[in-house]
Amino acid sequence: MTQNREAGHQPSQEDMQAAKQAIQSAYSQCSQEEKQELQQLERKLEAEHNNQLR
Repeated sequence: MTQNREAGHQPSQEDMQAAKQAIQSAYSQCSQEEKQELQQLERKLEAEHNNQLR
């Protein structure tokens, strides 16, 4: 998704929701270090989504 954004493609609301659900699903199957990486990814997605709304 972030690569598509860099290429000028805007993710749809459905794409954003699917990415968030995938991240949430991954939380239950990962280590503490991986959870921190997932949190960073979530923040990046949220920031990109907020920029898209502007």
